[in-house]
Amino acid sequence: MLIFKGAYYLRKHFKNDIDSNVYWARSETGFINDKLALKYLEHFNKFTKDIAKGYQMLIFDGHGSYLSQQFIDYCWVNKIRLF
Repeated sequence: MLIFKGAYYLRKHFKNDIDSNVYWARSETGFINDKLALKYLEHFNKFTKDIAKGYQMLIFDGHGSYLSQQFIDYCWVNKIRLF
């Protein structure tokens, strides 16, 4: 996930060879927030759920955006254990 600061960005102006599976996001501050944390979690789940045998483990740093009720509920429903 790449987070850019600003109201919008025009992807066509980025000339690079970044993998198409990279999730592009933006926020007013340029940092993760509750909404982007949930988007990250959905992206994480998309790429790990099929190879996981049972539960998935996600190690996080305790940032407040990872402690929202929506984030924790999503983890519980999708068998993602937070550490």
